[in-house]
Amino acid sequence: MIAIRRPFARTAAFAAAALTFASAGAIAAGPAVAAGLAVPGWRIVATDSRSGIDDEIAVTALSRSNAWSGGNVSPSHTSEGVPFIEHWNGHHWRTGRLPGGLSGSIQVISASGRNNVWAFGANFSGIGAYALRYNGHGWRLMKRFPSLGTITGAAVQSPTSVWMFSAFSGAVEHYNGSRWRAITVSPFEQFYDSAKVLPDGQIWALAAQNGTENVVTGTPKGSGYAWTTTALTGFSAGNSGSSPLTTIVPVSATDVWALGGGDRIVKGRDHWYPLIAHFDGVKWRKVPVSGSFTLQQDAAASDGHGGLWLTTGWDSTGIPPHILHLVGHRFSKVNLARRDGRYVGVFGLAKIPGSTSIWGVGGLVGLGATGPNQGIILKYGH
Repeated sequence: MIAIRRPFARTAAFAAAALTFASAGAIAAGPAVAAGLAVPGWRIVATDSRSGIDDEIAVTALSRSNAWSGGNVSPSHTSEGVPFIEHWNGHHWRTGRLPGGLSGSIQVISASGRNNVWAFGANFSGIGAYALRYNGHGWRLMKRFPSLGTITGAAVQSPTSVWMFSAFSGAVEHYNGSRWRAITVSPFEQFYDSAKVLPDGQIWALAAQNGTENVVTGTPKGSGYAWTTTALTGFSAGNSGSSPLTTIVPVSATDVWALGGGDRIVKGRDHWYPLIAHFDGVKWRKVPVSGSFTLQQDAAASDGHGGLWLTTGWDSTGIPPHILHLVGHRFSKVNLARRDGRYVGVFGLAKIPGSTSIWGVGGLVGLGATGPNQGIILKYGH
């Protein structure tokens, strides 16, 4: 799989975003965790040895000593390839063994505990999604979704409660520990771009319906869920033809972010711009930000201090997504040096619970995604 072809179709529409920033330059070392101890900045901590087109796409963290990442490796930019999964045990990243017969890429990873890790993947050629579960001993294929393509979000609450969201026909399915069942969570047919779950079980999803951006919220109620749909107005993707908001980041029930971007014609040229909304527990508000770039789908995490770590869409010159830091209303760019002439592309971010440290995953990518890719794992902080 090539990075520009990451298995989120709506992200690809942002590939022409040229970068300018409100605050240029590399991120500083960050706050001290103890007197005299600086927090390390962003750096590559692991590289894959697989040959061909190799990208790390998704990542999640349960603790400082337990994290999972996944992606795809293929012999060429035009071949389907196969998914892979990796585990961090506090000392090393190790490749796990997945069931045979799978193709495409791991798109989403979510977990409720060390014995309940779920990975969702799909083929690049269209339909053929699947769900995998790690039970503490090994990975098992839990279901194939032959009529679905992209899996855009998952909410894993327990071994008997797992939610899957798809952009394909707006499908939502729930696993109750023994079987999957299609669920209607909104009165509208929506196309889900992102979904996350909070520790208290509250589910937040971002969806589009006939040009309207909606936030769908599921709140535990008795033995089930109460679902509400809130329209977010005043957000336009302009000429991009995609959803203006494509990423949901629920830090808490009173601190939720929705991110995306779009483009418009300015003096005969495309102008790309970021879009951000914030929910404070009472009301959604548009966050005033500026720049000539969009924000990549499902690659964002809280920095633990009220700000966000984000990644851009692809640059118009072919430079892959790279990391930004949002503090207040201003962006700063993280400068990571090229390796062997290849750029550091970052496709997924995950905050490590109980810390301000962040995992990032991506690949060393040629300009315009040409040549071989090499999967990488990055980290910010201890």
